[in-house]
Amino acid sequence: MPQNRRIKMPSVGDVVQSIKGRDRYRVFLVVDMDESDKVSPVVIADGRLHKLDHVTFEIPMKDGKEDYLSPWRFTSSDGRFEMQFQPVLDRAACTDFKLLKSDQHQVFGTFTGTAVLDDGSALSVRDFFGFAEKVENKW
Repeated sequence: MPQNRRIKMPSVGDVVQSIKGRDRYRVFLVVDMDESDKVSPVVIADGRLHKLDHVTFEIPMKDGKEDYLSPWRFTSSDGRFEMQFQPVLDRAACTDFKLLKSDQHQVFGTFTGTAVLDDGSALSVRDFFGFAEKVENKW
């Protein structure tokens, strides 16, 4: 019989920037899961993958609950990923049948901060539109 699984997965995903006149793409794909599965946080810049240490998602609390529309902060334990996130919209959905549950917050907004790539160069963004999410699935 399959084991009951619970996955809490915050992610900053698919943030893409194209610089006019140059074939240059920057994608932050930072995923961090709980102990049930191992996924490494990474930054993809100009087609290269740059692995980070653990990334902490700091979602503010209000009245004992996560306040998804207040500014978030992302920090990596190696100091190579430091971002502020200013939310503008929380696309939330929750289905809870006790044995099965899906609680999702896909929050759209702007990022400001820096990611340090493997070669030591800094990739900086300011008011860069993208999304961050926190998802809890149980089955």
